[in-house]
Amino acid sequence: MSSFKFALFQFCLVMLCFHETSKTRKERYGMDKYRDFDPNGTRDRYCKPPACVPGTGRNLVRLDGVEVGYSRTLESAPGTTHTLITINMKPLIFEIPHFMSDEECDHLIRLAEDKGLQNSTTRSGRPNRKMALFDFNGDKKIDLNEMRVTMEDMFDMYLEEDEILEIYDQLDWDGNGDGILDRSELGTVTKEELKHFVMQWIAAKPHLRSRYSEQTWLYPNQVQDDIVDQFMLRIHSVLQLPEPLIDKHNEFQVVKYHVGGHYNAHVDSAPLSDLRCCHLTSSTQCRICRYATVMVYLTDVEEGGETAFPVANNASYNVQTLRTGRKLNLNRHCHESNLMVKPEKGKALVWYNHFIDEKTGWIGKVDNYTWHGGCPVVKGTKWIANRWINVSQTEMLI
Repeated sequence: MSSFKFALFQFCLVMLCFHETSKTRKERYGMDKYRDFDPNGTRDRYCKPPACVPGTGRNLVRLDGVEVGYSRTLESAPGTTHTLITINMKPLIFEIPHFMSDEECDHLIRLAEDKGLQNSTTRSGRPNRKMALFDFNGDKKIDLNEMRVTMEDMFDMYLEEDEILEIYDQLDWDGNGDGILDRSELGTVTKEELKHFVMQWIAAKPHLRSRYSEQTWLYPNQVQDDIVDQFMLRIHSVLQLPEPLIDKHNEFQVVKYHVGGHYNAHVDSAPLSDLRCCHLTSSTQCRICRYATVMVYLTDVEEGGETAFPVANNASYNVQTLRTGRKLNLNRHCHESNLMVKPEKGKALVWYNHFIDEKTGWIGKVDNYTWHGGCPVVKGTKWIANRWINVSQTEMLI
């Protein structure tokens, strides 16, 4: 073969490979109507106007739970169906058994291990965070409960009263030993001294943090993986959400919990405000804008590791009552939660962190009953995948 013909052959081969790898997932899976894919005809039946306008492909959808125990069969791809079961109404939570196969779950775990895991962190408890003591009753004294909330908010450390008293003893902080710090006692330890001590304490007792796990992020556009693509398509077709919400800001998190691993109760999104959404800016002055959460259990767990919703179905909601109580500390009080879901390999949980605004048909108020977290793993290992659907406050900035 002449050098010219060989060079031409190489060029054609490269272009063929480029064409194949640059195909979109809808081209690879034959989904010509990917944007408005609605094989189940459920847009009219299971979502309420004005949030759902058939055929537009650009509207937020909030599936109707109907009632606890209600189930429906949805087609996630031609010839592939899943059962969506309503397990709670306040907040609205669905479970989808066998959302991923055992092989797909194992594959995501391998991808995460190949990427490498790091210790999980939260937005609270950062070293440069400003300190403020919580004095709920305004008496200019800090009792044990107020100090407990201060430690949670400032240092992401969840303590019981005996542990706080141990800190007081080591710092020689509570002179009269009554468990209450008055103004004179507060002045004996500077904020910097407290911060230095607490950071050393946390390093020695990482299980006291709100989150005790390892994690990594997978980026579908980087991994170029068919199973990941099918996972994303499955979310789009089952939840009936616009394609841009699935394809943009589409990274997802894979988390590993060893024995003792847990995640104390938290919410996945923040109330609407003038702050920019964190997925649209690199600034730390931002708010989390996650319309919905899809969580998949990638393993069974021998004991423990339930997903807990501590205020589900409460008659009312008061954030101060919640913060000053014990229910957020799932590491210690998980089984006091109102609702717990047992991990099952391949099962997905889905819930909406926001309601839909009736006037705009777009993202509305936060659902305050979506506080949730992970109970401690007692025996075995727990792996999950988290996929959050990011939505900005205006449709133009999806």
